[in-house]
Amino acid sequence: MDQRPPGVRQAHSPRESAVKLLLSFVGLTICLLAGCGGDDVGKAPEPTLTAPPTAVPATAEPGVAVGKVGDGASLRSTDGKLELRSDGKPFLTVSVKAIEKGGPAAPKGWAFQTPVYEITARDGERPVTKLSDAFDLTFRVSSGPATVMYHDGKDWVLVESENDGKGSVTARTDHLTPFVVANPAVGTVTRISATATATSSVPTPLKPTQTALSTASTTPLAGTAEPLPSPSPSATPKPSATTSPVDTNAASNAIKNVVDRFKNRAVKTTGASLYAGKGTVPLPPSIETAIASVASQSELFHGMYNGVNEAIASNASMGGVAATFSLLVEPRTSFPSNSTDAQTQLAAIFPGATGPKYYQSVSNSTTYTYYAPSGTTMYVMGYIVYQGLPMAFLAVGSGIYYGLAIGTSTLQ
Repeated sequence: MDQRPPGVRQAHSPRESAVKLLLSFVGLTICLLAGCGGDDVGKAPEPTLTAPPTAVPATAEPGVAVGKVGDGASLRSTDGKLELRSDGKPFLTVSVKAIEKGGPAAPKGWAFQTPVYEITARDGERPVTKLSDAFDLTFRVSSGPATVMYHDGKDWVLVESENDGKGSVTARTDHLTPFVVANPAVGTVTRISATATATSSVPTPLKPTQTALSTASTTPLAGTAEPLPSPSPSATPKPSATTSPVDTNAASNAIKNVVDRFKNRAVKTTGASLYAGKGTVPLPPSIETAIASVASQSELFHGMYNGVNEAIASNASMGGVAATFSLLVEPRTSFPSNSTDAQTQLAAIFPGATGPKYYQSVSNSTTYTYYAPSGTTMYVMGYIVYQGLPMAFLAVGSGIYYGLAIGTSTLQ
């Protein structure tokens, strides 16, 4: 019988206290897991927080490279041969893919230096083919003549390119299609020796046909072509024993001036130097002879423009007679289908030389040439296929170099 006063409870042993504490903890845990108690009854348990999922890499979309371009940001292909850059806004998501099989073949006379890259872009989900802000495309290639081309779905088209001569070729585009860098397959060539002696006689061109070459029309002219003036014997070039020292800027200025004049705008020129018997493309013997003859008389300068085009220029004064000689040669990707097509293209290629009245000299499957006598200056422009490479050219000679320009109108 319990003898303790009322209200006084028996003290628990330490063991009993531990058992009761453990039972209380177990009960509380079961209650929490069951969602019991207060306002939380019936609520689902809070989800467990985890780290955010890793972003899907941009290369999930097939291609050599995928990324944002704009506001100065650039994208480089994984092979390191192409970099795209733009200062435009907004950012565009750009994809670059190398076409490894089944792509457009190189045009005749050309060799590809890079893979053909197909470039596409999106503004959000909207595809973009026409750019409101141009892209700069910079390609890393082997040094030497090279130019950018794009494919219009039918043919390869040359893009004006800046070639730094050290393996970097840059072009600007306002549209996105397949692009590639190519060079004339013939490579750098050695020309006729610059010490060659000029011919003592002036070549006579073929009897001209009555064909006009102008930016306005290619309709045949009426009437008879005016006779070609003949330089006086005293004006015939004679080899000079010495030449004056070359101004370090003379080559650059000479090449730039002649290119800008006949292209009717400022054109980037590179690699200007004193002519030393080297060229970027092979030329028919009549043009090679003219180059060598001029080089034997005076300082002749050589340079490049638009990546692969060749320019040669000379200014001289002999016996009181001033003389100039200019030659521009532009490798092309195709040959005109007929004479009318050739005239139209030439007028667009050399707009600064379309003022005089031109007459047709040669017209066949590999050559179209047209010439225009104007005072003491002779203009000759044309299209040729030489060693498999189509080329447009313009030769202009004045004073003692008048007759050397005439020689190019007899190309066969």
